[in-house]
Parts: sequence; C-alpha cells; structure tokens
Amino acid sequence: MCYSSVKSTVERKKSLLDEVAEEETELELVMGELNLSRNKRVESRPKKVVKAQSIRSMTGVDEGKRKISREEVLAKTPGSRSSAQPSLTTSKIAQRFLKGQIKKASPASGTTVARLVKEIWLGIEEQESELKKAKSELEKNLARAKMEALKEIRQLKAVHEEVNVIKADTYVEEEEEEADVLQVRDGLDGVSPQTVLDNQGDDVELPEGGSEKALERTEELCRFDLNRYRIDQERIRQKFIGKDDELRVARENLSVSEAAAEHLQTTLPAKEMEFQEMQHRCDDLNERVTQLKAKMDQTIARSKKAKARERSGGSRTMVKAHLVQGDVVSLSGHIRELESNVSRIQGHVQKRNANLRECQHKLDTALIREKFLEGEVKAKELLLKKKEELLKDLPAREELNAELGKLHTQIRDTLLKTLSNKGCTCGAKIDRGNYLGAMETQLGPRTAESIARSKVVVARKLKDRPLDDVGESIADTPSAEKNLL
Repeated sequence: MCYSSVKSTVERKKSLLDEVAEEETELELVMGELNLSRNKRVESRPKKVVKAQSIRSMTGVDEGKRKISREEVLAKTPGSRSSAQPSLTTSKIAQRFLKGQIKKASPASGTTVARLVKEIWLGIEEQESELKKAKSELEKNLARAKMEALKEIRQLKAVHEEVNVIKADTYVEEEEEEADVLQVRDGLDGVSPQTVLDNQGDDVELPEGGSEKALERTEELCRFDLNRYRIDQERIRQKFIGKDDELRVARENLSVSEAAAEHLQTTLPAKEMEFQEMQHRCDDLNERVTQLKAKMDQTIARSKKAKARERSGGSRTMVKAHLVQGDVVSLSGHIRELESNVSRIQGHVQKRNANLRECQHKLDTALIREKFLEGEVKAKELLLKKKEELLKDLPAREELNAELGKLHTQIRDTLLKTLSNKGCTCGAKIDRGNYLGAMETQLGPRTAESIARSKVVVARKLKDRPLDDVGESIADTPSAEKNLL
C-alpha cells in the first residue's frame, strides 16, 4: 500500500514536469516566431526586472530543491516517516504533499508564461524605439555628411585653378634643383635614378615601418595642401568680392553717365537753337549800327556844307539862316539820339557776345564730357564682355577640375598601392617637389612616364583655357613637357 502511494506521487510529479516542459517548448516556439531568444530578452529587460527575477528564480530553485530532497528522503525512508508521525498514514501524507505541490506549481506556470510574454513584448517595443532613434540619427548624420561633402567639393573646385598656378610657379624650379642634386650625389650624370638603384642591387636594408612613414608623409602633405587650398580659396573669394564691388560701382557710374549723356543730347538741340537766335540778333544789331553810322556821316557832311554856305553867302542868305540853324539843331539832336542808340546797341552786342562765348564754352565742355563718357561706356562694355566670357567658361573649368581631381586620386592610389606592394618605400625621400623622381625610383619608369604624360595632357588643356578673372593662360606648361622628356 505504501509502495503504490509513493509510485502514484512520482507519476504525478512526472506529469507535472512534462506539463512544464511542454509549456517551455511552446514558449520557445513563440520566441522563435518573434525572432527572439531568451538571452536577448534578458538583455533587453531593465536592470531592476532582471535583478528581481533572478532573486525569485533563486528562491524558487532553493525551495524546489528543499521539497524534492524532503520527498526523496521520505520516499527512501518510509519507516522514519511512520516513526516520526505515527498518527498519519502514507496515503494521507502523499495526498497532502500532492495538493501543496499542485497549488504551488499550477499558478506559477501560468504567471511565468504571462510574465515572459509581457517581457517579450516590452523587449520588442524597446528594440523598435532604439531602431527608430538609430535610424533618425543615421539620417541626420547622412544629411550632415552630404552637406559637408558638397561644401568640400565646391571649395576644392574653386581653389583648384589657383593651386595649379601655384604648383606650376613654385615646384618646377625645385624639381630641377633636386634633380641636379641627385645627379651630383650619385656621380652618374645622365643616368636615371632607377638604373642607379639597379646597379646598387638588392643588398640595401630598409628600416621596418617604412610604408607607414611614407603614408604619414603623404598624409601630412595632403593636410598641408588642403590648408593651402583653403587659404587660396579665401583669397580668391575676397578677390571676387572686390571685383564684384568694382563691377557694381562701374555699373552705377555707367548708368549715371548714360543719364547725363541723354540729358545733354536732349538739351543740346535747344542750346543750338538759342545760339542761332542770338547769332541772328547780333547780325541784325550790327547791320543797324552800320546804317546808323552811315546816316550820322551823312548828317555831319550836310552840317558842314551848311556852315560853309553860311560863311560864303553872308547877308544874302540871312533869310534862310534861321531855317538852316533849325535844321542843324534838329540834326544835332538827332545825332545825339543816334549816338545814344549806338552806345546802347553796342552794350547789348557786348552782352550778347559774352553770352555767346559762355554758351560756346559750355558746349565745348559738354562735347568733351560726352566723348569721355563714350570712352568709359566702351571700356565698361569690354569689361562686361570679358566677364560674360569668363562666366561662359565656368562649366568647362568645372569639368577640367573634375578631370584633374580624378587624375590626382589615380596618381595617389597608384603610388600608395605600389608602395604597399613593394617593401622599399623608405629607400628614397618623397616630397612635393620631387615626387616624379621618387615615383621613378620606387615605382619603375613606366608608371612615372604614364603619370608624366597625364600631367602634360592636363597642362596642354589648361594652356588653351583661362584660369583667372583677367583671362590669362598658363605659361609654364612647357616645364611639364620638359620633365617628360
């Protein structure tokens, strides 16, 4: 009887364990459908929840061990149970422990499943929120990186032309001097550095980390070039701002001069008409003066004749004396009137002549001003044409700058690749002024010649196109061809 009761309790415990195993398998299937594992779920939980759950699991495990150990002891030693509690039978003891185990196991399994499902959903929501935040941050970083890349591209395009001029002006002499120094140092004039290295053989021991030093040197050169590009870009930008201000002032002056020229053109016909009227009036006054002078001469001659007759006639003409004297008085009054008229007319003529001279002077100044303004207008038109031609050449310059950037990157990549493939990167000194010689010594003559050919092609293209705002072209391009030869 005791053996059967213990066997039944063991079977019931096994059934409970099977139910718990089935629930665990179902839980694992649910987590598999949700693409989650128990480790991720535990990692995504908050720290407090994980800590509390770990404490609960530890206490539950301890209690389970204690219960199992007691039941095992009782199952193995049935006599001791009966001796300790003689008033209780084995069936009652088994039923009591079975009911307690069922009461404790059944709610625990349901709550654990609900808690696990809740934790799974919380983990999913947390992961979704984290993914959304990461996505928004990545989008912001991508937009910021795009804007910075566009700014850098514009800066490089704007500066590249000035950089080419600086390279052509500063590095040609340094290359020639360093080439002469290398030839004197090797003692083999007329022999290339590659042949010198071939004659020396492969017995040269190079220090370790040479490629790293060469890469650091190239990075320093790139940083130096970038800083110089930025300085040149700022200078060119200030120069363009000054040119724009000058162009704006020139346009304002041109508009003012055009308005003044139009005003002069409108007022010039009126001045000419006024001048012609004054000329006609002066001519009329001169004719009247001549007529009055002729009349005055005639009256003077008549008065002289009358006086002569009076002297010669004597008393015979006493009757006519009063008449002649009256005529003389009237003639003298008329003469005085004519003289006053002549003086007044002469004053008017002098005033008109002064006004005429003033108008002539104003007309001459206006004509001179008009010619000067016409010259300024022509000069401004030529300047505007040059600016328009430069603006038309901007797309071609951008294409050429893109080609130059590609060639620069290709040269740098081939240099770094060859330096990384060969272990003799520190055998020769690489600098900005003699990079073709270093490339010839370490990369071989074919790579250096191809790079020099690309440089000659770019120099020829730049020779046909203007670089600065004045429209000048590169005059130092034969140096690249000389280096190639």
